[in-house]
Amino acid sequence: MKLLNTISSLRENFATQVHAGTKRKRDLEISMSSADIWKRLQEEDAAAAGFREERLEKWSKKVQSVNMTQVKRFGHQNTSLISTLQEQLMVPNNRLVKRTRVPRSCAPAQLSQKMTEDEYIYDDADFYQVLLKELVDQRTVEGSGAQASAVPTVMVTATKEAKLRKQVDRKASKGRKMRFTVHEKLQNFMAPEDRRSWEQGAIDRFFGTLFGRKMELNEDESEDEDMGGVDAEEEGLRLFRS
Repeated sequence: MKLLNTISSLRENFATQVHAGTKRKRDLEISMSSADIWKRLQEEDAAAAGFREERLEKWSKKVQSVNMTQVKRFGHQNTSLISTLQEQLMVPNNRLVKRTRVPRSCAPAQLSQKMTEDEYIYDDADFYQVLLKELVDQRTVEGSGAQASAVPTVMVTATKEAKLRKQVDRKASKGRKMRFTVHEKLQNFMAPEDRRSWEQGAIDRFFGTLFGRKMELNEDESEDEDMGGVDAEEEGLRLFRS
């Protein structure tokens, strides 16, 4: 009931824009009979028919493009949308109308009962597919025509660009402007961090005593001992002093 009152208020708001000064009807109540509620809905639908048809005609004239498909369908160019719809709906056993009443995913209750047709169903999936196909075909034709007409323009523009002088930065020569290439950011890399608690001397002593042998890893001190404690630089100068 709350939903019906919301829909009724929206219809009245649109109707007041066209017909000002009309008195607002009271809201629907649970105590009202189904016949009264249905009669009220039919009255609102009849009152909104003029507004609906006016808007349909307005936007139909704005989006309508004259082509061979529409001429073949409507018979002549000046046929209005409302008259065309009425003619289609008045045709008995209209194939398109019958397909809108077939229970599919939009009507699971009727589909579970295996009903072939129900007048209370309206499924516009086929109608939407037809409109979508027409829109795609129209855009394809318009795109191919625009592309064909744009070929000479593109050729002239390319010729002009070829004749123009290239855009070169003439101040970048002779080292007056730094040239560099920005490298990508280094990711997934972490610098090594020494968290050892041993000193370097302790590490040398540990590796020097491995395998039961005592080895000297300090190369600078070993060279001095081999030379008898003589400075290497002083030893090299003896050749010139003698």
